[in-house]
Amino acid sequence: MSTKEVMALEFIQLKYFQAVAKTGKIVAAAKSMFVTPPAISSAISQLIGIDDMAPEYYVVESIYLREGFMIG
Repeated sequence: MSTKEVMALEFIQLKYFQAVAKTGKIVAAAKSMFVTPPAISSAISQLIGIDDMAPEYYVVESIYLREGFMIG
């Protein structure tokens, strides 16, 4: 994968994360981004994998727990 493709992937993951943070719900974020909830979940999971120590991880963890998703 080229650097440009990686950057584009990270950008959409951040947009999905932002949508979840803004709406507070994965389902609402998915509707606002015109994608399915699993697409949001997958993108955020990949984003977490980029840097396990990222501060966003803790926000995502609380969203996942509130929405009833498993982490791990």
